[in-house]
Amino acid sequence: MAVAVNMIVLDLGTSAIKAAVCSDSYQIENSISAPAPKITIHDGRYTSDAMAYLATVEQLLKSCLQQSRARPALGLCYQRSSLLIWDRSTGLPTTPL
Repeated sequence: MAVAVNMIVLDLGTSAIKAAVCSDSYQIENSISAPAPKITIHDGRYTSDAMAYLATVEQLLKSCLQQSRARPALGLCYQRSSLLIWDRSTGLPTTPL
C-alpha cells in the first residue's frame, strides 16, 4: 500500500547513491541504495561518468515513486567537491563529473 509521501531524499555519494522515501510526518518509510559509478583518476583529477550517475538516480527515483500516491518534493545531498555543467539545450553534461 502506498503511503502519503511528502519527500524523496537523494544522497549522491562517491561509493553509493541512496534514496529515502519520507512520509507526510517526515518519517523515513523506506530507503534504498545502489553502488555509485566508478571513479577514475587522471593527472590527480578524480572524475566519474555523469550519465551513469543520472541513470542510477533515475532507477532509484522510479522505485521511490512507485511507493507514493503523489508527486513528492525532492531533496538532494551531494559531495561539495563535485562539479558538473549541463548543456541546457541538449540536457547532456559538458564536463566530466
